[in-house]
Amino acid sequence: MFKHQLFILQTLYDTLCRDLESEEATLLLYKLLHENAMMKAFILSRTNIDKLIEPLLKVGKIHHSKSPNQTVHALYEEYLVISAWQWIP
Repeated sequence: MFKHQLFILQTLYDTLCRDLESEEATLLLYKLLHENAMMKAFILSRTNIDKLIEPLLKVGKIHHSKSPNQTVHALYEEYLVISAWQWIP
């Protein structure tokens, strides 16, 4: 990978980690894990994966205080993203 590609991937990773409380960021992460081999490899190579997982798990707590439908929807999104790691060869 070239240095500018690493910089772009790192910037995207940091942005996702920071903004993962939004539904759009969660869906973007899911799509990247499934359809972008370079981003998938980059995320799996991180030693600070907790930087990504912890905000994702907080989403369920945030939505838990709202309506049950929002909670179920948020938990389903989390499940899809976390389970995507199992599908990666």
